[in-house]
Amino acid sequence: MILDNFSPHKRPEVARWARDNNVILVWTPTNASWINHIECQFTELKRFVFTNSDYKSHKEVNTAINDFLRYRNRRNAKHKKTYLNQH
Repeated sequence: MILDNFSPHKRPEVARWARDNNVILVWTPTNASWINHIECQFTELKRFVFTNSDYKSHKEVNTAINDFLRYRNRRNAKHKKTYLNQH
């Protein structure tokens, strides 16, 4: 299992669970967030929602995030459908 360096991942309970379940834990290198696939999602979110923004409330931020996610999910569904039809 590939893990980032988030401190709860390093707790003894996690190591014990891995050992008991025959799971090998592999840590991504420090300062290598580009290897972690979820980080790519955050980069796009940051660019489209937070860059040059000035939200007045948490509600506005929440709305902007949800709008972005709806857009992204529609776009990805369209690309996936096109890809599947071509192959």
